[in-house]
Amino acid sequence: MDRRYPPRDESPADDLICWPADGPVIDIGCGPGRILVAAQALGIPALGVDVSVEAVAIARRSGGTAVQGSAFDPIPDGGR
Repeated sequence: MDRRYPPRDESPADDLICWPADGPVIDIGCGPGRILVAAQALGIPALGVDVSVEAVAIARRSGGTAVQGSAFDPIPDGGR
């Protein structure tokens, strides 16, 4: 996978958190989606899950892929 390094100036800490990922990630309790956006900017497929409708809306507006639900709910397209 070709990922940019060094991290982007606008969110270097978030990029460094995502850097070791070598496959798709799921962010349980994604909140406003900072980690989702960082992962996707690095070319890492990412899905966020949060119980808050408002948090999921913010994550989506920020460019993240997020669904509203519990960590105990089935994951969309799980097992793919």
